[in-house]
Amino acid sequence: MAESIAGFPYYYAMPLEDMFPRRAELSPAEWHDRYEQAKSSLVQFVGCRDPYVLLAKTALRQLIEARQKNTDTFKKIELHQLELLQAIAVAVGTNNRSVPATPRAFQRLWADIALLSEASLARQDFSHEAPEQAFFRKRVQSQTAYYRFHYDQDACVELMSEFLASLDAETNVQHDFLKKYQALVALTSIIEQRLNEFRVRIRDLMSALTKEEVLQSADAFATMYPAARMARQHCAAKELSLDDLKWSVFQIAELAYPWIFTVPRTYLTEKLGPIAPQTIEKLSFQLSDVDEASIDHFVLSNPIWKKPYLVMPSGDFFCALPQGPYSFPFLIVEELIARDQKLLKKYAEVKANYLEKKIAEVIGKSAPSASVFFGVVWDDPETGVRYENDVLAVVGNFLFMFEAKSGKINPGARRGAEKSLKNDLQALFIDPANQAQRLQHHLNANHSTLNLREKASGRKIDLDLTRPKLVYRFSICFEHFARLTSTRHNFLEIGLIDEDTPWAPVLSIGELMMVSKHLDSEVSFVHYLTRRFAIEKQIDFEGDEQDLLSLFLANGFCVTDEAAGDRRITFVDADDLARETKVQAENRQTATVYGVQLPPLWKATVSEIYRTKATPNTFDFISTILNQSPPGLFGLQKSIKRWRSGGGGAGKPVQYIKFKVADRTFILMIVLRRLREFDPQAWHQEAKMLAMEAGNEEPALTDCVVFAYLKPSNNFTHDAASFFRFSTRGVGRAI
Repeated sequence: MAESIAGFPYYYAMPLEDMFPRRAELSPAEWHDRYEQAKSSLVQFVGCRDPYVLLAKTALRQLIEARQKNTDTFKKIELHQLELLQAIAVAVGTNNRSVPATPRAFQRLWADIALLSEASLARQDFSHEAPEQAFFRKRVQSQTAYYRFHYDQDACVELMSEFLASLDAETNVQHDFLKKYQALVALTSIIEQRLNEFRVRIRDLMSALTKEEVLQSADAFATMYPAARMARQHCAAKELSLDDLKWSVFQIAELAYPWIFTVPRTYLTEKLGPIAPQTIEKLSFQLSDVDEASIDHFVLSNPIWKKPYLVMPSGDFFCALPQGPYSFPFLIVEELIARDQKLLKKYAEVKANYLEKKIAEVIGKSAPSASVFFGVVWDDPETGVRYENDVLAVVGNFLFMFEAKSGKINPGARRGAEKSLKNDLQALFIDPANQAQRLQHHLNANHSTLNLREKASGRKIDLDLTRPKLVYRFSICFEHFARLTSTRHNFLEIGLIDEDTPWAPVLSIGELMMVSKHLDSEVSFVHYLTRRFAIEKQIDFEGDEQDLLSLFLANGFCVTDEAAGDRRITFVDADDLARETKVQAENRQTATVYGVQLPPLWKATVSEIYRTKATPNTFDFISTILNQSPPGLFGLQKSIKRWRSGGGGAGKPVQYIKFKVADRTFILMIVLRRLREFDPQAWHQEAKMLAMEAGNEEPALTDCVVFAYLKPSNNFTHDAASFFRFSTRGVGRAI
């Protein structure tokens, strides 16, 4: 059933199993039979046909469909299906014959690949496990089988280039990892160029005006690949009309598709130097390199993920998976490292250090007002134990703690192995919150005798805790399970945490860069982080960071209790806003507001408060305004404009609106006065009394801003303002 949160489409689900498309009601044994049938059919089909034609046509369809937004998701050729087909082609081996495949035969091929993938997961019997545990493990396996592209391509290239440059520097460039990765990226561009060239030839064929021109196209396609050359021998023009001849030659062109994905070794050497063919050969299979018996493992552990290329009998390279360097960049680099244990250790060290520095860089760029520290160490005065926290950022009275987790999810965990999965979930996604909260407790217990310092420089970090700091914890990793590890409720359901366990929302570094790219003003970036920290207390959702960012861009996370209720929200094709092309602003020290629909007066107020930065509470003021409902802000603006334009008689009662965000309440109050009745000296105390009265019944931590509007006035926005934070419960200095 579809509803909306302030105009943003979503789907909610009742039973947990209804959140995903239903499989046929078959037992694991029946699914196993279907799996074996699909596997047998595929082995037989691939074994008697040219594997490069099968792969090329499948790859071309996958590339085309991936760029079509409106294609039915469940009928597309998915990338994992192409990977599966390539692995099967390698396993089946070299006993291939050039038997042509009809369009109907390709449809059967693609249906069998989809069935093999689905049945491989569905045949597993989890009936002996608790329903929540079984459901979570199934979803882990589905994530492993289907999910790709942890980052967009630009972010992936940026991250890998910087990281590998650091690794090269640490190893005296003796391995040239950066050049090797750049060669793989360049190979992707070469495939794109060949695809475009092939399209031009198809266009020339279909626009030809004479049979002679059509036959010239046929001759051109025949030179591209042996199967096309054989078909050309049977193509005659006498009996065919011009249009029929064109379609006949188009069928020849389909047999020439392998040309698009074939890159001659000599061409690579000429364009990219000798390092390119050497690197690609290390990451390539030849047919028969993989045992046919291992097909049963391909869905959850595909060897193609780390070696995505093929070496053809001619010695040239076949690249039906140009996405490899973006889909599995770390697996590919680790394959290049092979079993060099010393190098693997250095690789892990550099990876960890780079992640910390990159987090600090992204935060510093996105929030120019922030004081950013990484590699923070401190000693527990009671135990003498030294602890380390990765990145701290202070923006006004906001303290952001980022714990960097550079470890990888182990293959066993990706396959759903219970022990390995729980260990990885604990280490990568639960422990970071405990680390951050340990520091938070330290700040509260020792605020007057803090001894925080940067590990590398020894420089002391001065955190002014005379004003309480609001703490926001995050875990930043290189890779995770996206939809599964983005939400706290999944960990609750499988018993890894309880309601009292601290939590830090999990983002990949690529997702943090995505947020930074789309929210290219300091005001909106900081606001997103504060709201992202709280969103899981407002709604239970099934989605990843792209979905959440799209929701924010649509309505600024304007989620009410009435809209969300007790239902779990499942985002379905809801990430279009986060996928739109975005040119980042060079100057991020702006008050540009994304997502939140601010009336003109309040937009100008946010801009003025940010521009002047006249108080340490600058971001508290802004946060309180942004955390209001648009209708409420429009109502206050209407009252203010009417008052200043002469309406309202002798005076107006105090007006305020409030909005609840998880366990916090934000109150925005306006006071309308005549200039002669306003006492600037007594203003702050008066505002405090009004704020306390408005928030007196609020059990939650409450932020309140009180604005004064006078008439007559020379100020476009407000004439006076005060901020207050209070609570009926005790709070520390790091809240």
